[in-house]
Amino acid sequence: MNTFAIDPPAIAASLPRPPLGTVAVEAMPWELQVGDVVPYDDCIGRPIADIHAVGPGNRARRLILTDLPPLTVRHKLRVYRAVQRL
Repeated sequence: MNTFAIDPPAIAASLPRPPLGTVAVEAMPWELQVGDVVPYDDCIGRPIADIHAVGPGNRARRLILTDLPPLTVRHKLRVYRAVQRL
């Protein structure tokens, strides 16, 4: 059985409806925080469960999401952050 028969969803620019109690933030990889919600093109936001520094100078970040394979981020990313943590 091929588990990669269906492509995983891709990162989207935004969500149609942001999660309650969050605000959209443009963040560089080193500014990301555990708990930030990453928007995907299937209209589901997935929270970051863990972050690891990778790459030259540790500037890129490998994000561990709740139900997808790890994702490496090297550029600015729009995430949804809880209002209490701003």
